[in-house]
Amino acid sequence: MGISSAQADSEWRVGTHGGYSQYTGYIGVEIQKNQYAFTVGLPNCLGMKYYFSEKQKNWFIGINAFKYSFEEPEKKDGVEYDELKETRFGGGFGYKWGFSQNWDITLGLTLFYNEEEYINDSLSRNDKNIKLYPDLTIGFSF
Repeated sequence: MGISSAQADSEWRVGTHGGYSQYTGYIGVEIQKNQYAFTVGLPNCLGMKYYFSEKQKNWFIGINAFKYSFEEPEKKDGVEYDELKETRFGGGFGYKWGFSQNWDITLGLTLFYNEEEYINDSLSRNDKNIKLYPDLTIGFSF
């Protein structure tokens, strides 16, 4: 989401994002007021960001949560599972490059705690770990 220096500090900005991010998933929305932003995306992502300034090019830090479940055959260590449930909580940082009043690219890193539950009719398996993921999105603001 591009931020114009001509915009007043009190304006709300709404931007769509596509790519891959722990804040907005594969496709999502970022709603920003001043230096604070709320994000929501698919599949089932929520996040909050704090931008260090309101300029078009700036750093941010944030927290996010990601939860999804899908029923599709998955093989793990030779065992076939019917369903996977995944939950993530984490935080990260990044940088947003604004190319015009409306377009931007965001690049970042997110470190998060991850829980995966694999389920079949007779067995379930829980994996817990910490992962580091890159975030890369292209955004357009309204």
